[in-house]
Amino acid sequence: MLDVYFTIIVIIVVIYYLSQRKFNYWKVRNVKYLSPVPFVGNYSAYIFQKKTLGETVQSICQKWPDEPLIGAFYGTEPVLIVQDPEYIKLVTTTDFYYFNGREVSDYIHKETLSRNIFFANGNWWNLFRKNLSPFFTSINIKRMFPLIANHCKSLDKLLETETQVSKDLDVSSLMMRYTLDCICSSTLGIDPTALSTTPSNHPFVHVGRMIFSTSTYRGIQTVFRAVWPNIFYGLGFKMFPNDITDFFLSVVKKQLQEREDERQNRHDLIDFVAKLQKEEYITGDSIHNLLKNSAPEKIKMKIDDVLLVTQVVSIFAAGFETSATTMSFVLFELAKNPEIQQRVLDEIDQYNATKQGGLNYTCITELPYLYQCIQETLRLYPSLQVVTREVFKSYRFPNGVQVDRGVRVHIPVLHMHRNPKHFKDPHVFNPDRFSPEQKHTVSDYVFMPFGKGPRLCIGSLKSEAYRLVLSAANSRWRRQATGSPLPGAS
Repeated sequence: MLDVYFTIIVIIVVIYYLSQRKFNYWKVRNVKYLSPVPFVGNYSAYIFQKKTLGETVQSICQKWPDEPLIGAFYGTEPVLIVQDPEYIKLVTTTDFYYFNGREVSDYIHKETLSRNIFFANGNWWNLFRKNLSPFFTSINIKRMFPLIANHCKSLDKLLETETQVSKDLDVSSLMMRYTLDCICSSTLGIDPTALSTTPSNHPFVHVGRMIFSTSTYRGIQTVFRAVWPNIFYGLGFKMFPNDITDFFLSVVKKQLQEREDERQNRHDLIDFVAKLQKEEYITGDSIHNLLKNSAPEKIKMKIDDVLLVTQVVSIFAAGFETSATTMSFVLFELAKNPEIQQRVLDEIDQYNATKQGGLNYTCITELPYLYQCIQETLRLYPSLQVVTREVFKSYRFPNGVQVDRGVRVHIPVLHMHRNPKHFKDPHVFNPDRFSPEQKHTVSDYVFMPFGKGPRLCIGSLKSEAYRLVLSAANSRWRRQATGSPLPGAS
């Protein structure tokens, strides 16, 4: 019996030691840090799902408002929070090579869906980024415009029907369905008709919710993988169910076969995938070429159907949830601010008058105040509240702080966007911050809704596409018989 008690005590002592063995990491480097709690470090509010990651990091930053670098512990692991704009520039742009990956980059091969451009690092990321970037050009966005405009018309009809039933609309659902139709038609070459289908019955809506599940279980999974990836994958867990891969593999294969049979070329993502598929290998510059005085090096990688499909899934996911959420928040803020809403409606009316009521591609550049509203929404509600990086190679900051390979780096986007040091009255929705007269006061490395540097969101042009649907949606609400402002947004 004594042996059993002794064994239990030893196990507890070992676990406790392992939980805090790295807790002197910042002390020996003379970095100011918060005293961590065993197992949860300084991120207990996020780990126990009481706050978002952005709110948790923001609360840490507020304790050290003038420190460019703050040491913290994400569970048992050291994390460096970078809140000075010049240091953020170093991490994201100037010395990008040393921070080119996201968290736990060494584990992306453990499951199929994490082998994509969002999670990857090093040569793997560099190859796919260079080969996928040509798809995300303004020329391609312009080619997609007729498809997006058609879905604007469908949304217009749906809004007419819905507002006759009730003045209170579920904006989140409407934007999700609209975004889904746009992404599927313009990138996959299919029309999922989400706007004319009950969302709960739609397969693409279902798979989208699988990717972005917000359940308690998914939250625990996310934290477990981020803090202890070796244990997470060692126990056989996965972040994404295989059903997602199987679904998109089936969709892409079907589309590729139809294109080949009909000899179609739509210049969309499926055509792009078909081109890469035929080449079998993708080639490009090595990530090491970013280092000064390095010898130029070319690399190539063999690709297969599953690897290509994972890129399709990442592009679908990145455009689906983030776009729908941002547009929902724009409409939410307009509903709360009728005077701002009126300025938007007047601008759209003026645009429609010059275009005889037709929506065309010029709205992207000819609705400046609406664009300011989108920018201000992205400031208040950034899609990624914290941009994560990981030290790829040991690095020393200008102030002498050295970090080792594998250390996580958190860039507190939400904190920067809502910091009164950078934005006056930061919780007030004020689109004029981004007016031609004022936008020069906003630092590049303070406002970063799409990230910064080489890992800038590959779909950053989508902020232009937001104007298409918002102008259409606002036009419809403007035309209501009562002439009343936007219905309540829920």
